Amino acid sequence: GLLEPTAFLIAIMVVNILGLALFSLKEKISAHASALACILAVNITIFIKFVEQNLYLPILGLILILGILSSSRLILGAHTLKQVTLGIIWGLFTGILGTIYLL
Repeated sequence: GLLEPTAFLIAIMVVNILGLALFSLKEKISAHASALACILAVNITIFIKFVEQNLYLPILGLILILGILSSSRLILGAHTLKQVTLGIIWGLFTGILGTIYLL
């Protein structure tokens, strides 16, 4: 039904946010970069797994937006390069594994 894709995405984002909460006890991580990287990873995994050609342009757009967002976090001094990189890695990790596991 209609709620299945929503439940799938919510489950992945809950894992992402819980991981961020745990990691933030030790090191501040960019939640903005993590969330966007997670969405990007879900799209890339669906693109590869289901050969979904309609996701080509959205993936390119997400990569561009992730670059702009990450750069702005660094320029504003809200995060260090390490914090943004860790956020991107965690987002990609949860997005890819969540999509493979749940789909």
